[in-house]
Amino acid sequence: MRESHAAEPVRRIYSISELCQRTRGVLEQEIGHVWLTGEVASMTSPASGHWYLTLKDDQAQVRCVMFRQDNLRLARPAVGDQLLVSGRMGMYEARGELQLVLGHLEPLGWGALHKAYEELVARLRAEGLFAAERKKAIPNYPRQIALITSPTGAAIEDVQKVFARHHYPGRVVVYPTLVQGESAPASIIKALQRADAEPANDLILLTRGGGSFQDLFCFNDEKLARTLVALRTPVISAIGHEIDTPISDLAADLRCATPTAAAEQILAPFARLRDKLKHLQQRAVSAGGRALAIRLHKLALSSNRLKGLSPQVRLAEAQMRLQIAKRSLQRTALQKVDKSNLALAEQVRYLTGISPLATVARGYSLLYQVDGRLVRSRDQVVEGQQLVARVGDGLLDLRVEGSRPAD
Repeated sequence: MRESHAAEPVRRIYSISELCQRTRGVLEQEIGHVWLTGEVASMTSPASGHWYLTLKDDQAQVRCVMFRQDNLRLARPAVGDQLLVSGRMGMYEARGELQLVLGHLEPLGWGALHKAYEELVARLRAEGLFAAERKKAIPNYPRQIALITSPTGAAIEDVQKVFARHHYPGRVVVYPTLVQGESAPASIIKALQRADAEPANDLILLTRGGGSFQDLFCFNDEKLARTLVALRTPVISAIGHEIDTPISDLAADLRCATPTAAAEQILAPFARLRDKLKHLQQRAVSAGGRALAIRLHKLALSSNRLKGLSPQVRLAEAQMRLQIAKRSLQRTALQKVDKSNLALAEQVRYLTGISPLATVARGYSLLYQVDGRLVRSRDQVVEGQQLVARVGDGLLDLRVEGSRPAD
């Protein structure tokens, strides 16, 4: 017989789901929350709003997911972007894949940019560049506005739509500039200085639509901020960023949240002035009507006094003066009421012509059955039937004795 060996240990057989669960547990306990950097190798965003991306370096890659509730206020990354992310390691058991569930995502270097922004804001504020007392007043009724923006961006279209809708009576001159990238600050400064050098410009509007913090970083330039403060012409800055206020907005004389809001702000005094003028016109028309009624009343009193005068000469002179006054008043009054009278007379003639009562008044009558139906033919009635006749001054109750055809 073969020599027996020591008993082998009992084999532990796992199901697939058990293995994945144990693996996920090890990942969460041993690795847990991590920070890492990498390049976006792939990026998808289905209708659910979740982001599914793959980060890679020179030697490896890892799948990542960022759920919708965590990415709502973030700019969507693109393939090739360098990111700094953090999250917890786990396993997507349905596919048996390792994945990093992201809770934070930012472009690589964003933190340094934001720190530089905060430091510059603090330094310029300490110097008094943002102080309210040094800001210039915005004119209520600018006759010419310098619009500094990209000639191909959405901001210029938004502003011009508002100006057109409110019928802005002044002139808008566009000073085209870059609004993104490394060359943008110098381009914006040049456009501002050109606009400020034009004496006809009463107001400068610096604007662009929304964008990411990186897209709008050109408006956080220190030289641009100092240029804005030094300008002779008042400036409104409307860069359109809801999270961080660009330094250009802080340095300008007035900040607006969006290009549309800036245009509405500029035109608000014009709108108030139009409303006031309309009210004054209505009051003037009303006062003119009252003055005319008073004059007509005085004229009637004068006419009555003249009738009591016996000397024929004085009466004739008074009548002449009366006629002159009447003609003067009639010219004033008829200009206002002629059109209304003509229209009213036309309507009266039309209604009179088509009214059946006018026909009755000329000697005709209308014959009705007791239920109100008009009798148009003798075929509608029978002998002994009760009828009602309408004549010029009332109604007649009739009974049919018979009928015959007309001669």
